[in-house]
Amino acid sequence: MAYGGDPKSSAVVATGIVGAILLLAIVLATQALFYNVQRLKDVENEHAPRPRELVDLQSAQRAQLDTYRWVNQKDGVAAIPIDRAIDLFVHEVNSTTTPTTIPTATASQPASTSVPGTPR
Repeated sequence: MAYGGDPKSSAVVATGIVGAILLLAIVLATQALFYNVQRLKDVENEHAPRPRELVDLQSAQRAQLDTYRWVNQKDGVAAIPIDRAIDLFVHEVNSTTTPTTIPTATASQPASTSVPGTPR
């Protein structure tokens, strides 16, 4: 087999460009296929009936959030509905807040720029 010399640079460049275009096309086609399958699976899952175990678990959790019940009757710990707890909390926060005062510097006492608890 005879050595035919160096390859033509134009052929190498053309092969590289064609290869890059083919690689890009394959990547884009694969990505489009993946997103299409993912979208179809999401639509299928969206319209699928929920498993019975999930429905039962969510019903039990909702019942715990919406009813009065004893958590520990011996210690006197009870649970109240979440909506009532939120109302009580908001009422407590609104009734116990006091306006905060910001100390101001006087002529005899210059304003301090240091953080409390740190040496000057």
